[in-house]
Amino acid sequence: YINDDDKCYGITGMVVAMMVWDNEDLLSSVNLDATDNENIEFHHDFYFCGNPRISPRYTWNKMVKNYKMMMEMFIANVLCRQYVLHQSTITPQLKQLVYNHLEEEGCDYLEKDEIKELFEQSYESLQRIFMHSGVKQIVKDFALNLLQQRTLTQAEVLHHLQALSML
Repeated sequence: YINDDDKCYGITGMVVAMMVWDNEDLLSSVNLDATDNENIEFHHDFYFCGNPRISPRYTWNKMVKNYKMMMEMFIANVLCRQYVLHQSTITPQLKQLVYNHLEEEGCDYLEKDEIKELFEQSYESLQRIFMHSGVKQIVKDFALNLLQQRTLTQAEVLHHLQALSML
């Protein structure tokens, strides 16, 4: 991130992605001052705990679901910063860079064609979301609030982003 504004919009994008795909129940809190990989704290349900009583199929499905959510959050981080904060577009090179990173992360769970399909679906959906004028205003308000408060609980995040459900 280049500064706190950039970081706020990146975090905001990730939280919006969680809300859009109904993963807000996995969110515990958001902290602007945490290290980059710890800005979003998840509930314990998000983390995989090995258990021999859990079927391998369930375990695999959970890992793929978490990967998909992380993919959407990563894409949303980039799109929110570019479209809303910088009022710019995504270059083909940046899109490819994002995809390459996500492909590398996902190769343990999925085949390359499956990753590509998930990426394209998520990217297109998130692109439409962050280009929407109503979403842009909600994002700006949330990012400003996060910048001022620095830390938000799950309840505060849900409160500030409840307007998303009306769009």
